[in-house]
Parts: sequence; structure tokens; C-alpha cells
Amino acid sequence: LVLDMYSKLALDSVKVLLGPIFSEETKAQALCSLIDVTEYCDPPFTLCNPELFENCKAGLFSPSSALRQASAYGLGVLGLKGGEEGLKAVFPLLNDLFLEGQKKHDDDECNVADNAISACIKICISFENPP
Repeated sequence: LVLDMYSKLALDSVKVLLGPIFSEETKAQALCSLIDVTEYCDPPFTLCNPELFENCKAGLFSPSSALRQASAYGLGVLGLKGGEEGLKAVFPLLNDLFLEGQKKHDDDECNVADNAISACIKICISFENPP
């Protein structure tokens, strides 16, 4: 029910907010919306929204800490909830996530490192216990 409502009422607007004319912070908020639905809905929303991975992957390399934070979290969720397909997609980014977690961040960016390390753990757990 929630997934159907989200798809009908919000998905198109969220996709627009991920577009190039919006700020990185706006994209981060839109990405968080997609990630939350993926994380908490069953079946996982990744089956309905293939661009989630591409936006998380691109966002991981953004200069915006907000977008990197959301992207790292999203990649972890995709690794944990995206089934075998999601795990295969995010596994090649494991090293990039680990490197992001190792960077020396100032206080404003510490959540980026936290989410990157958390994503690494989620991906490794899923890899050891595949869906």
C-alpha cells in the first residue's frame, strides 16, 4: 500500500528533484526519500526504481557532504536490501566507501565517514550471508 501510494504521489516529483538544475542538498533530500522507501518497504523499492543506484553511485563522488552522506547510506541499504542484484551492483564500490570512511573530515562532514563505514559493514554482512 505505501509503495503504491509513493509511486503514484511522489515518485515523479522526487525524480525531478534529482535532476541537474537542483542543488546537491536538494538531490540529497530526494535521494533520502528513495532510500527510506527502499529500506522500509517490502518488496524493496529497488525493483521499481533502477536509477536509485546510479544516483547513489554518482553522489558518492560529489563535493557536497550532504549528497555523499546520503549516497553512502543508500549504497549500504542497496547492499543489504537490494537482493543479489543490489549486492552485485554495490560490491565494486566497497573500496570507494572504505576510502571515504578513512578521510579526515571536519566536524561538518563526520556523518559522511560514519555512513560510509556503516555501508561497508552492511555490504560485507550481505556478502557473507547472501539473500
